[in-house]
Amino acid sequence: MIYIKRFDTCFLRIPKTGSQSLHLFLEKNVIDFSNDVIARPILQTFQDPYQDVKLKKESLNTLIKFETAHVTAQFVIDNGIATPTTRFVGVIRNPYERQISNYLYRIRKEQFDNPKNSEEFISNFRKVIKDGILSIALYPAPHQKKAKEIRHYHTMKQIDFFRYRGDLLDNINIWILDNLKLHLNEFCNYNNIEIIYELPHINKSPGNKRNLVDILYTTELKERVYEIYKEDFELYYKLKGTL
Repeated sequence: MIYIKRFDTCFLRIPKTGSQSLHLFLEKNVIDFSNDVIARPILQTFQDPYQDVKLKKESLNTLIKFETAHVTAQFVIDNGIATPTTRFVGVIRNPYERQISNYLYRIRKEQFDNPKNSEEFISNFRKVIKDGILSIALYPAPHQKKAKEIRHYHTMKQIDFFRYRGDLLDNINIWILDNLKLHLNEFCNYNNIEIIYELPHINKSPGNKRNLVDILYTTELKERVYEIYKEDFELYYKLKGTL
């Protein structure tokens, strides 16, 4: 979560939607480290592609140590960081692709077994998503306890990050990952912000998730996932103009 006070705008970090890249872009181009609020675990470090710019020491004064950087609008408002009239911005993506990204992330973090071949890669994915939602519990791993703690944020509906007391907030901008760079350019142009450092690709899994959808999902699994994340699908396709 990043709250830009001078714009009364709060960027929500929704897991597996390019949130770490978004966060670093804002740190390098937008954030006023003496005034804005950054919520992320203090010990978290980024793979920084910018070799000539380091995180300013004074930013530690505005870092808030939460259990996770992936907090909801409800959490932000309840903790007095922003208000219901604040503009909340967040990025969503195709839920099928998001779950694939989450699966690959768990493999990299050794929370899931590393598949020995393509057949095992496919069968393991179908095991952990057999109920339509990625389940850590179906895959014993060394860091299973930690994985369970963050599971809710990584699998909850993306649209729920924008709710307050059960209802969608009025002042929200929901972007899609497909057009993230365009969205950021428009935001910076509107607010007269010079882009010095372009959007990086941090924590990105190899391969095109879109190409993996038909390989990893059976028709039955697609239907199951769609029922669970129906609101996310409808919102994503509406924003993409393909509803």
